[in-house]
Amino acid sequence: MVNDFDDFEVLSRLEQNDSAVETTTCFLTGAINQNYSGYYACTTKYASGTNKYTADGKVVYDINNDGLGMLAPWELTGSPKY
Repeated sequence: MVNDFDDFEVLSRLEQNDSAVETTTCFLTGAINQNYSGYYACTTKYASGTNKYTADGKVVYDINNDGLGMLAPWELTGSPKY
């Protein structure tokens, strides 16, 4: 097992009019440190209907032994309205 990260979290948000409708936080530290596949999903519940929704999220992480602690969030680009 490789310990590349002390912490790796992904926050997914489903939004309507820039307000969160659903959020999910996925704690991926163990999965990433044990697996080299490079593909992980972090999803919220989904919504249907005629309302327009967007999604975005962020990643927070702490690289093992870098001495910097938790780094500033990496903001993920939001989706277009569906």
